[in-house]
Amino acid sequence: MSPRTEEALGTICTINLFDQGSEELYRRLFGRLSEIEGIFSPHLEGSDTARLNLGAGLEPVELSSSFIYVLDKALDYAELSGGAFNPALGPLIKLWDIGGEARIPSIFEIEEALELSNYRELEIYPQAMLLRRGMALDLGAIVKGYALDELRKILIEEEIDRAILDLGGDVYVHGARPSGDPWRVGLQDPREGLGGYLGIINAQDASIATSGTYQRYFEIEGRRYHHLLSPFTGYPVENGLMSVTVISRSGIEADALATAAFVLGWEEGRALIARSEGALGIFVFDDETLRLVGEAQDVEFELIAGEYRLAE
Repeated sequence: MSPRTEEALGTICTINLFDQGSEELYRRLFGRLSEIEGIFSPHLEGSDTARLNLGAGLEPVELSSSFIYVLDKALDYAELSGGAFNPALGPLIKLWDIGGEARIPSIFEIEEALELSNYRELEIYPQAMLLRRGMALDLGAIVKGYALDELRKILIEEEIDRAILDLGGDVYVHGARPSGDPWRVGLQDPREGLGGYLGIINAQDASIATSGTYQRYFEIEGRRYHHLLSPFTGYPVENGLMSVTVISRSGIEADALATAAFVLGWEEGRALIARSEGALGIFVFDDETLRLVGEAQDVEFELIAGEYRLAE
């Protein structure tokens, strides 16, 4: 069957099961994505995220086991990254509204949002509660990785030999090509539009996640304001990076590390990835250099864009 494309998790998702695809299996996979969106989307009334945010500073909320699992992981990465990965950044994300109204918030607004973005003011057990009114959880930086892990479980259960899952740029390659060779996944050139690649990731049974300045942004007076916000300053991160890509067996790990490493920058970001066994990080700088750190099983990277170069 042909690949199947549907909207889910707030983005365009494509699943390709090649010669093992069936209506029933595609329906099951996209059904699972719909379930995940229903749990985690902050924009859907009745979702765990929406209920937790609505009860902020008021009352504890009973949450699903799936939500608790992902939230636990998010808090682990928050601690590992020293707060660079912050699941409680909802007030700041809403304030900047990248992709919505193009405006630069005032310093007062940013300081107020940062005050409400403390992930340590979140209790999980015995029931979950955001401790201050106005706090808001946003797990968008990790949910697609979790979704890839969940779909991978289904592929293994159904004994699927090969597949490619693309959840709006978060990719999982399952198995290998019919020839036995690894899949070839293009690494987006941040200076080009969709389809412009600076390199090729050769991988199998791996999740690939990228955080980049080119994904969502607005421009005012020739200056770009992107969606990767610093939990420390409240402004879009400016550290000489255009993107960070992480390849790992785990979708959650790839997703969280890509965000955290981008926010931290090269020195602290590479140290974070180096501590994560089985993860490879690709850092793309605005001077058109690339630096790699770590190592992932059955993964190789080849640079194809002549204007870029690998730095020591």
